[in-house]
Amino acid sequence: LFPSSVPGQAKPDAPPVFKASSSLVTVNVIVTDRFQQPVTGLTAKDFTVYEDGKKQTLRAFERHVSAPPAASGAPPLELPANQFTNYRERPRTGVINIVLFDMLNTPWEAQAYARAQLLAFLKTIPPGERVALFTLGTRLRQVRGITDDPAELAAVARNIRPSLTTETLSTDPPGTEPGANDGGFSGQDSASRFAQAIADEQGARNDYRVGLTVDAIGALARAVAGYPGRKNLIWLSAGFPLSVGPNVELPDPMRNVTNYQAQVNRMGIALASSQMAVYPIDVRGLVTAGFEAASRGAPFNPSRGSRNLSWLSANHDMMRSIAQTTGGEAFYNTNGVVEAMQKTIRRSESYYTLAYVPLNRVFNGRFRSIRVKTKDETHSLQYRRGYMALPERRLEGRVPLDLLFDAMHPGFPDSTMLLMKAQVLPTDDEHPKVRIDYAIVADQLTFVDIPGRGRTATVDFAAAAFDAKGDQVAIEMQRVEGTLRPEDMKLGFAAHQEIGLRPGTYTLKIGAIDIGSQKIGTIELPLVVPVTRHAGTLMTDPERKKK
Repeated sequence: LFPSSVPGQAKPDAPPVFKASSSLVTVNVIVTDRFQQPVTGLTAKDFTVYEDGKKQTLRAFERHVSAPPAASGAPPLELPANQFTNYRERPRTGVINIVLFDMLNTPWEAQAYARAQLLAFLKTIPPGERVALFTLGTRLRQVRGITDDPAELAAVARNIRPSLTTETLSTDPPGTEPGANDGGFSGQDSASRFAQAIADEQGARNDYRVGLTVDAIGALARAVAGYPGRKNLIWLSAGFPLSVGPNVELPDPMRNVTNYQAQVNRMGIALASSQMAVYPIDVRGLVTAGFEAASRGAPFNPSRGSRNLSWLSANHDMMRSIAQTTGGEAFYNTNGVVEAMQKTIRRSESYYTLAYVPLNRVFNGRFRSIRVKTKDETHSLQYRRGYMALPERRLEGRVPLDLLFDAMHPGFPDSTMLLMKAQVLPTDDEHPKVRIDYAIVADQLTFVDIPGRGRTATVDFAAAAFDAKGDQVAIEMQRVEGTLRPEDMKLGFAAHQEIGLRPGTYTLKIGAIDIGSQKIGTIELPLVVPVTRHAGTLMTDPERKKK
């Protein structure tokens, strides 16, 4: 199914292997000395790990030392025509750095400065460093996938241009727009109602921005989950507030009170499962309340200065929270954006991986703190400070498909949590529909005991076609249950789908989610449907709805 270098793939004649598993908590730790230089050569005996204050026993330890990325030695993967995979040949060592230029959450006037800093940073990347570049506007876009060629990366980054959207305009605190409360209406009551309406609209936009951001970062986490080791997400953004408090200037001060901690926690879970640490960098540089007002073209009002600073503090609270939860570091109130990005890559080149089975086996969904110490108290340690102890649960109803659809937006990078291969055959005179045959490496799946059937895996498959405008025109879904047999291990977990499309050019997104583990795999591919004798008999989804 895949090259023999895929970790964990069964040998052709190997019998099925049943494994018992327990919850293993993995913590990546960066250790530096008093001069902020990496500390190498430590052993497992040099570390002590505590969870909720209780000492844990290390079950695994690995040291990662800075070195040029080494190729796997396997020949490049070449597939026959009409076959596709989300597997990518990749080196087995080295950190992957993903740069996300976030225009959705960054004021337009700060984007030009951020772009200049990004281009300056890309010029400093040494050859061999693996970096990918994405932008986030009203959708996540891949500028360049993982590459070790900094010149190529810098060339494509020059095409990035600042983007102004209605969502971008909502990065200011509600109720502080120029003119919202300073007269110009028939009376104070009218001005208050207008301010409340503006605050309501901005609150809705904030909710929308947070949802888009969480989905996009989750997609990035799923995209690199199949790569071994640590990943860094360098998030160039002004961020969003962790919470929005009451606004006493409005008629209903409590109406727009919001807390986004649950969304941040959900994002942190996806990042932790992919071993991705987040480094948020506030690209506005050194910001004051007066600068905030000036950036919107408004005179600085001292009576509102405290609210502007409170809004900034809420954004920075979010940056600190997601950085601490994932083992990264937040940078704000600094004009050293390039230096912050360089520091992120430099400090992550050498790190340690610790793993333990929690003494507390009751997973009740609560947050558990993690503390790591070394024998030398002068060391500085950077690691994730905790995790959500979520119980294992079987996904029910439409929840699996909703999770899968979140990863199947056109332009989102392929998810690699499930390695999969597919053959996609276009229509012809004998076959009126596009045919899709899937194969998933079987030992990636979660098999559970079902009375009368034995150990069974359940997988949801979906295929969605998008036109040139990015509109979905057709979708097919299917649930497949399969028992664990020797031929499954050798040939993969299989499924077949067919989707009807009129002649034309499409982007086809296909994907699968393992119900037991919630792992997702997706593949995006171009599809040309030729004209055949069946061309007039098919209807897309929008056409069906109209009829």
